[in-house]
Amino acid sequence: MKKAGSLFLFCFLYLGSQAQSVAVINGKELSLKEFNWVYQRHRPDKTTPNLDDLISFLNIYIDFKLKVQDAIAAKMDQDSSFLAETGSYQAALQQQLKMKPGQENEKMLMNELKDALLFYSITQQKIWEAANHAESGILSFYTDHQRSYQDRPFEEVRDEVMEDYQHELECEWINSLRTRYQVSINQHLLGSLVR
Repeated sequence: MKKAGSLFLFCFLYLGSQAQSVAVINGKELSLKEFNWVYQRHRPDKTTPNLDDLISFLNIYIDFKLKVQDAIAAKMDQDSSFLAETGSYQAALQQQLKMKPGQENEKMLMNELKDALLFYSITQQKIWEAANHAESGILSFYTDHQRSYQDRPFEEVRDEVMEDYQHELECEWINSLRTRYQVSINQHLLGSLVR
C-alpha cells in the first residue's frame, strides 16, 4: 500500500511539474512540456544542458514567441491566404509523418508550424521588406558605421551593410516587443531540467 501511495505521489508531482510554466509571455503560459519538447528538437547535441544554455535558448524562443504575438496582434493569423497556406502545410505534414489527428506530438508540431509561418510573415514585413524599401535608412546606417567597413565605398559593402542594417532593425523590434509585452521566466523550474 505504501509503494502504491509513493508511486501515485511521484506521478502526481511529475505530471504537475509538466503542467507548470517556465515562462509567461504576454499572459500566455509557456509550459515546461512545450519548452522541453522544442529544446530537445532544436539543440545541436544531446549533452546535458546547463542553466546558461537553457536560459539562452529560452530567451531566443521567447523572442520567437513575441514575434508570433506581434503577428497575431496584426491579425495575420486571420488572413485567408495564411489560413489556406497553413491548412495545406498541415495536411502535407500529417501525410508525410503518417500522423493521426489528436496525437500529442501532432498538436505541438502543428502549433510550431503555424507559429513558424506567422514568424516568417511578420519578419518578412518588419525586417526584409522594410530594409529593402529604406535606401535612406541604409545609407544613414552606413554613414554612422563607416569605420566598421574600413571606410570602403558603400557600393562595395552594400550587402554587408544591408545585413547589419536588418540586424539592427530586428534588435530594435525585439526591444520594442519586450517593452510592449510582459515576459516573466521561472528560473527555478527551468533549473529543474538541469538536475
